[in-house]
Amino acid sequence: MKACSTRAGRMAAKERNRLPARAFGLPKTRAYPMFRMVAGKPLPDAEHAANAKARATEQLERGRLTKKQWAQITRKADKVLAMCGKEARQRKRSPSLSKLERACRAAVADCVKRGCSAAEIRAAVDRGCRGVR
Repeated sequence: MKACSTRAGRMAAKERNRLPARAFGLPKTRAYPMFRMVAGKPLPDAEHAANAKARATEQLERGRLTKKQWAQITRKADKVLAMCGKEARQRKRSPSLSKLERACRAAVADCVKRGCSAAEIRAAVDRGCRGVR
């Protein structure tokens, strides 16, 4: 098993700039770092890899990352976590709306399609969202 960084906390800009492009989840943009400079060498860093994975999922849900970019980042983060002996949680599919959100959106879309008033839309949301969890 490869040695991993045990330093915690934020990375200084100088340290981040010294990292090679391959140390990032998206090498072209140098985004989502997963390694840390220790004694002049880039070492895998589980803390940064786990954080990169979480941030990538957030950005995918907000529409700022493509599924291809998200997959690239999570694949690389899983490798780094495995190198550091951390269990890499596998996601079977990309993040999506919860059952509750889908039910609410469907209820509102149906009501809007029928030309409901604001009060009727609120009632539809209440009906569509109740007991779906």
